[in-house]
Amino acid sequence: MAFRYKCDQNTDMNTKKVEIYFYRYDTLKEIIEEHYQTPFNELSDFQVCGGDGRGGEYNLTFEEMIENIKLMACFGFACKQDGKNEIHFWVDIDNVDPIDFIGLIAHEKGHLLRPWKKTSIDEELKADRYADTATLAFKVACDVLGIIYSKEGYDITGCVDGMQE
Repeated sequence: MAFRYKCDQNTDMNTKKVEIYFYRYDTLKEIIEEHYQTPFNELSDFQVCGGDGRGGEYNLTFEEMIENIKLMACFGFACKQDGKNEIHFWVDIDNVDPIDFIGLIAHEKGHLLRPWKKTSIDEELKADRYADTATLAFKVACDVLGIIYSKEGYDITGCVDGMQE
């Protein structure tokens, strides 16, 4: 399923409104195949290398990567195709923590913002700053508005994370 959203923020150093096209995948298998442009069953020997958000690097087997994604219950990637900003995502709505999904979308939008960093680790750290900002804003908003945040839903009778007693 695809939908587009016109953002008020800019993605480069001008003031034009930018459209981001969002593509939601029904299964984890579908988005993995799209991301890697390879059939799922041919990825079993694949090694995943990247940055851990703290400046370190990691190496995972394909199986370990899939297990980590299932634990987080969402996955996505950003790209620019035919001049369009795109965010592709999969979410297990029954098991995802909204904080993780908010962070995912903000992280991927961060990849669409210029300037791009010279190394992949620096680019991941840049995108992680957007995720950190978005998730902090969500937590503070819940606290200020008196909403108890939990994976199971929201309760307007209290506050989150013990920020207020």
